[in-house]
Amino acid sequence: MTFKSIEEALALFGLDLLPVDEIPELSHMFLASGCEVLEMAALAFPEPSEHPEDLRMQLRQALALAGRTIPDRLSAARHLRQLYALRSASGKLAPFETARAILDIFRLVEDELPEERLVGESFGISAIVGLYYSYGDFPSDDIESTREVDRDLLTALIQLVTSASPLQPRG
Repeated sequence: MTFKSIEEALALFGLDLLPVDEIPELSHMFLASGCEVLEMAALAFPEPSEHPEDLRMQLRQALALAGRTIPDRLSAARHLRQLYALRSASGKLAPFETARAILDIFRLVEDELPEERLVGESFGISAIVGLYYSYGDFPSDDIESTREVDRDLLTALIQLVTSASPLQPRG
């Protein structure tokens, strides 16, 4: 499963990153949280012959009936950025893996963000980008350098969590 909460799944869905085979799990989460929408219940046990796009459309309809909205792309990206940074800050995700995941999200919305001087600046991650790429500045077996960059990256991730910068669409 690629998500741990309904909000994370909705953010992934908003970025077209929620695998269609995880829609039933999301439906189960909604049902377990008290959702009584029949269309959501139907998604918990889809027909094997259901076309993936039909399942996505049915999920959109079930979400609307449940009164839930799918976040726009920038809101979804911001939510995932903060969530991943929080997981790293709490020790649940390694700084390097966190930075990679955040960069992947950034690349999906990069064209929708304002022009920037530094890569990642408009997404509030320019320091993280620089630190992520600095892992390539030393041999992979240089444990001391790796730990130093890990510490610096963790500090940048904690700063990201505590200073949540808003995203503005390009335009």
